[in-house]
Amino acid sequence: MAACVRSVPVTSPSIPAIDTEQEARGGDDDAEVSGPRHGVASGRPRSRTAVSAVWLARIRQDPVSWAVSAGVFLLLVGDIPGVSYSVFAPKLAVLLVMGAAGLPVLVLRAMGAGTSVDRALTRPAAVAAIVFVLVAAVSTALSPAVESAVVGVYQLGTGLVFVACLAGVWALGTCVSPRGRELLVSAVVAAAMVNAVVGIAQQLIGLPTIPADGLLATGLMGNPVFFGALSVAALALLAPRFIGDPRRSAVQVVLVSAAVGISGERLSAALMLVLVAFTAAVVVVRPATGDVRRARVRVAWFAAAAIVSLIVGSLLPSAAAGTGGGIGDAGVFTRTAQSTVANTLTGRFDVWRAGLSVLAHRPVVGFGPGQFRDAISTLSGPRYTSLMASSTFDDAHNIVIEYLTTTGVLGAIAFVTWLVLAARRRRGPLLVAAGLLLVIGLVEPQNVVTTPLMFLLLGAAPVAARRERRSSKADDGAAGPGGIARRDGRTAPGGLDRAGSGDRVGGDRADGRLRAGGGVPGGRPAVIVSTTLAVLALLAGIGLVVGDAEYRAAAASSAGGQEQAAVRQARSADHLLFPWPDAQVLVARSLLLEGSQPTPANAAAAANAYRIAISRDPTDADLWSGLGMAELHAGQPAAAFRAASRAVQLRPWDVDALDNLGLIDVGLGRVAQSKHWYGRSLVADPNQPVARAFYRYGCVPLSIHAFLPARYRCHPAP
Repeated sequence: MAACVRSVPVTSPSIPAIDTEQEARGGDDDAEVSGPRHGVASGRPRSRTAVSAVWLARIRQDPVSWAVSAGVFLLLVGDIPGVSYSVFAPKLAVLLVMGAAGLPVLVLRAMGAGTSVDRALTRPAAVAAIVFVLVAAVSTALSPAVESAVVGVYQLGTGLVFVACLAGVWALGTCVSPRGRELLVSAVVAAAMVNAVVGIAQQLIGLPTIPADGLLATGLMGNPVFFGALSVAALALLAPRFIGDPRRSAVQVVLVSAAVGISGERLSAALMLVLVAFTAAVVVVRPATGDVRRARVRVAWFAAAAIVSLIVGSLLPSAAAGTGGGIGDAGVFTRTAQSTVANTLTGRFDVWRAGLSVLAHRPVVGFGPGQFRDAISTLSGPRYTSLMASSTFDDAHNIVIEYLTTTGVLGAIAFVTWLVLAARRRRGPLLVAAGLLLVIGLVEPQNVVTTPLMFLLLGAAPVAARRERRSSKADDGAAGPGGIARRDGRTAPGGLDRAGSGDRVGGDRADGRLRAGGGVPGGRPAVIVSTTLAVLALLAGIGLVVGDAEYRAAAASSAGGQEQAAVRQARSADHLLFPWPDAQVLVARSLLLEGSQPTPANAAAAANAYRIAISRDPTDADLWSGLGMAELHAGQPAAAFRAASRAVQLRPWDVDALDNLGLIDVGLGRVAQSKHWYGRSLVADPNQPVARAFYRYGCVPLSIHAFLPARYRCHPAP
């Protein structure tokens, strides 16, 4: 992607020039315009070559908006079914390219490049974004797990690189031109429709290569939470389009509304209902002049279509389950009936309290981006024991508390300041969609798709300009009868602005008096730097995708009992996934699973793999616990005890580490001490037959576990 450059007319003997003044006014692609815009005389059929020439000219005239829109579409639908371990790697690869391309733009924005509006509004937000990235970088450098803080947890990826990408994609959003906003909206809506179709197929017939999350459809987002979030954001972008021309947007509204119901996400469904009510209120309370009745009828149709589709989507899983198809009954209605607010929010309240509790240990710069779970892992006591036994809270499920814990008070202040400045004087559907994603981000985890999408939409949202008095409605020209959007697409009924933006939303005006969000004059050096960074990021993304594919193959081999193949494939994947410890962990586990009992050589090799993994993330208690088990099998009880003790220091409630300590003490004949460790383990997880047997007898009855070495078994079984 190139850096933002000011759009210029494109002319050549073979490619007709596009009417840039009409483009600035936000006209739709299918508007009836004069022949010169299409390159043919009015009313004459256009040849395929002429149409291609027109589209090529449009792309060349505004390449940044086209590139950003294409990147957003790939980000939202990116997946390689049957090849990738999950949707994480393909989507992160796209995000890397977009974020890298936007970083030079971010610097230019902070330096004040652009128009007076850019300097007044965009520059302060860009400075705040850079400060946030710098604080995150300092937090990373001071983190107990530097390498892990750079890239974040595998399959989550919210480390320093992710933070930099957030700033980069926001800067790219500020480069989208007024007409490019319509293109961006179309890209998001199209991607949401693709996800909706996949989600419906998951519920009705099941898709083996695109697995659902248990009984919940995920689309191509990998998680029903993000699937529902994308759908409700797309509906916010569709609202003005539907009210302007219901026939063109009816199918889209129905699909994305049904997707919200299929996802089973109650918050997304609630926000959807709020969105519908807000849209109706805008039209009713702020009716445009003209045919007000038509506008209100259309918003009534919009509300009916959205709500009915939500209901149908919620009931679809039940219908599919009743016929023996699909993946199960888990729509919004079913999940709402099966849970309560207390069940849903209690865990979140506890984890938010935990995040605030550990802030006192590193209040200034936090524990490092993406290190929330390790930050709160040292907490102990009845309140946190069961909470920490779950892997659900690798993220704070609140974007503000997440960065308050991981980047400290300085990072949280810079982050909130960036958000506030970026939203200042913005308006329109893009801002509404970004706001909905932010609300979801206050109770759900970050994601390599929805969080960057929120910032990109925020950057692309048009600036609200002061209205000027005009002598007549005809001079204003912002709306047709009843305020319903004219074919030039500038205003929807009831004052709902189209994403393309005209005078009312502060986009580029034809008279040139206000040009905000239409690009900055970066020049050739900025283009070269931006393109170079994007190419480098693309190479890194390709390596990530290939390594992830190898990791998936290794996991499949290990699950199929082919441990030797799994070890070979996991080591190959580790060459490309070297920042993360996961491939080395898979190597170690495959070596320990080979045969009925791991040989001393395999156990020693597994211990070495765990040591490599620990060097990449020394604060992960699971890695130390695994190292203890490997060294125990290798006949090194003293080293195993030290590793397991380190795991308990990092995570006092760690069940595996406590069991390892108890097992080691049993082997050494220290029965009383072993009961201490097993007692603590059973408090954390009472459902452990083997641990309970050790705690009760000091050994394991043969009827419970016959695979332990003979010295750990009770003879005869009590």
